[in-house]
Amino acid sequence: MRHAPVRALNLPPPGRPNWSLGKKRDLDLLYVAWGHRRYGDHPIPVSLHDGWAYLVVLGGTPSLVLSRRTVALKRGDAVLIGPDCAYGLSDRRGASCNLLSWIWRKPPQALGKSGPGPSSFAKAALTPELLKRLAEIHALNRVEAQSPDTFSSGILDAHRQELDGFFARALAGNPSADTATAEWRLHLALEWLNKQPGAANPVESLCDYLQVSPSTLNRLFRLHLGCSPKTHIHQSRMEYALRLREQRYPVKEIAGLLGYKHANDLSRALSLYRKKHRA
Repeated sequence: MRHAPVRALNLPPPGRPNWSLGKKRDLDLLYVAWGHRRYGDHPIPVSLHDGWAYLVVLGGTPSLVLSRRTVALKRGDAVLIGPDCAYGLSDRRGASCNLLSWIWRKPPQALGKSGPGPSSFAKAALTPELLKRLAEIHALNRVEAQSPDTFSSGILDAHRQELDGFFARALAGNPSADTATAEWRLHLALEWLNKQPGAANPVESLCDYLQVSPSTLNRLFRLHLGCSPKTHIHQSRMEYALRLREQRYPVKEIAGLLGYKHANDLSRALSLYRKKHRA
């Protein structure tokens, strides 16, 4: 006969990082855990937990064990589990995984219909950028959990709203705003370049404008435009210059608009560009 799962908080072996708030019931956050686990050697038995459990896999391939099935997890997977959904965790013998976990007392209001009910769970995939942000949120939550004061409740509530917002996007099939953010950054970059075709040190200035590193800007352009920022800027300037020449603007005037010190430098650049791209 199958026994009903008990409701218990199964703590990891001694030495594994975790923090329980115990009887501090004035806070929404009940429990946080993080770091590496060996669920193949120390599995978490299937049981019920007080509150809503959030699991984020930073590394490894653990398994979420439910009452009737097992769900394989991998890096980037996030799981939200209701308080009446019994679950445990397992892994291959000797294998290690890296997890973040939270248990919150209140239901996730921000998720609305996209979240699971009390007796169910939901799983979604997250992007690397979002994983990084969730790790930051978790670290901030640990600080508040370990040293709570009169401000901790409000701070944790704000973190919970952000956490739920990310989960809501993921569960809706939009793992994060990463794609939208990248497209918006590209839009801003191209708009900025169009307005300032002769900007000095355009790559450096563009990084400052977007508040991104040169490597991030390079990835953005290569992913969406198939070339480096420097190459795109040069091509854009040449096309801009050619359009002005077709409108019979003087070369010297165009050179000034594009930041060239000498009109001859622009003429040579245009000649090379025509041979390469307009042959």
